Amino acid sequence: MYGLGTRSYNRSTEARQNKKAQKEATVKYLKQPRREVVVGPICKCLSFNLPHGLERHKELRSEHDWSRQESRYNPGWCY
Repeated sequence: MYGLGTRSYNRSTEARQNKKAQKEATVKYLKQPRREVVVGPICKCLSFNLPHGLERHKELRSEHDWSRQESRYNPGWCY
């Protein structure tokens, strides 16, 4: 029986070629410059559904707005 992970495959020329190609690809990847993304302070308060930046707090006008988003009155709703 011959297939990926078998003893005969692991000792084959094909397996050695694959390992060599994987090492070359890893070296090539590690030589690439890194792109860093700086994320500012994130707030997890209950006023919004998802974590958000601190600038979103400017949208909250009154003390009532600091409650859960689902419980606030939404003027777009038709009751």
